[in-house]
Amino acid sequence: VAEALAAHHRRSGVAVGLKIGCRPVEALAAVAVIRSVLGEDWLTPERLRFGGPGLLVPVLADLAATEGALRAGAG
Repeated sequence: VAEALAAHHRRSGVAVGLKIGCRPVEALAAVAVIRSVLGEDWLTPERLRFGGPGLLVPVLADLAATEGALRAGAG
């Protein structure tokens, strides 16, 4: 789906959002795929939404850990 969204965006210039229904482990993988295929611009509430119980805390924790690791590597 991410590849299809990227192709659509390249062809039309229109950014289409995505809502994914999943569990926390799947959401973390989805964030990695979306970041890799579509870029950071798609990691916004306007373009990427998740539906599923208990997703917020694990996703925020993973993003914070990734950001912390990136900062530690830059320093």
